[in-house]
Amino acid sequence: MVMMLQDNLWLQFLAVGLVLVLAEAVVPGFVILPIGLGFIITAGAAAFTNNLFILVPILIVAQFAAFFFVRKYLKEFAHLPRARTTADGMIGAEASVIEPIAPGKTGYVKLYGDTWQARSYSERELRVGTLVTITKMDGNKVWVQPLNEET
Repeated sequence: MVMMLQDNLWLQFLAVGLVLVLAEAVVPGFVILPIGLGFIITAGAAAFTNNLFILVPILIVAQFAAFFFVRKYLKEFAHLPRARTTADGMIGAEASVIEPIAPGKTGYVKLYGDTWQARSYSERELRVGTLVTITKMDGNKVWVQPLNEET
């Protein structure tokens, strides 16, 4: 039995590699894929030698190489959209003035049910009820511009 396992060492590396590559389908993040690829690469070397003192270093190097390949090249193909933070999600949103915003002064706008301190790029006072667009975040203040005014 031991001789049969040792004679088919390449087949064992290949089987473990394929199982790990297939397991990547249910585990997010390209975590198991490089490990599986390392086993598959080592299976190729195991077809020529059964010496574990040679195969273990090959496995380690192959896994590191596969890890860097997966991180560098396969993640580029994913093109996952960047997660928008609360601040990023506010840029471009429409809000309503609830306290007048005079030029050079602050007032308040209501956005998504929350009240935000706001400053305006406009040179005229923004009255209550004016619809504005959020153009910039500055700490806990938002910069706004009236919807009908160009920058």
